[in-house]
Amino acid sequence: MAFRADLLLKWRKEHSLTQGRAGQMVGVCQTFWRSMETGAKQPSIDTLLLITKVTGIPLDELLENPTPPPPRREREEASQTAAANRPETKSAA
Repeated sequence: MAFRADLLLKWRKEHSLTQGRAGQMVGVCQTFWRSMETGAKQPSIDTLLLITKVTGIPLDELLENPTPPPPRREREEASQTAAANRPETKSAA
């Protein structure tokens, strides 16, 4: 899943907050907040939960999956096809 750093920046700008103040509200330092906004660092699950509580941004939006995985059946079929097409290796006797 991809962390939506852009939502942090948007929220902070909408509320006219500095990175330091936004970080303070969530319990992280300004440097870490900046790193999250730029996508350089990913927040822990605990920090994500604090971000959702403070910002009101739903967790599923913060962790948007840009390309959802295929349904289980499709994954299994793709795995079987790949295995069937894999060249067999012969062991030297």
